[in-house]
Amino acid sequence: EDAFVLPGELYPGENKLVSVHYFATGKDFDKCGIITDCKAAVVYGGNTSDGTMVIAAGNPDYPGRYFISELADPLSFKEDSYGVAGNGNEDITAFSKQHSELIIFTENTVNRMKYNYSSETGGYFSVHTINSDIGCDVSKSVAVVDNRTVFANNFLIYCSI
Repeated sequence: EDAFVLPGELYPGENKLVSVHYFATGKDFDKCGIITDCKAAVVYGGNTSDGTMVIAAGNPDYPGRYFISELADPLSFKEDSYGVAGNGNEDITAFSKQHSELIIFTENTVNRMKYNYSSETGGYFSVHTINSDIGCDVSKSVAVVDNRTVFANNFLIYCSI
């Protein structure tokens, strides 16, 4: 009944089933429901247009938390590979890729994820809130139009980033 849509880039073709696997290193960490209960997912890879991993979010038991798959192994998640967007008190409702950035929506915030790389620290993702007054509470409304992300909110009919 609860599911997220696998992005088209990963879909293997018609009439085929895809399984997302979550692996835990110990019995106490077996939390497969964390990924299973996510309502949103996106393929993302920072500066690559195809994406190198899946980011899943929207599990109501883990508000604001997004889970990142393994690099170049997008259907494998580790229990400690996650971050928090927004204030950490509300679910992530939707994602939108815009250029090399990922826009992450909660009901009341808009956040931007960027991939950063330095020779000293390696690669990492940073998330910054870019609007703390309004977010997206109509998850299926998010779209990219003329290289701009547009979305609806119950208070506003049209928003643009």
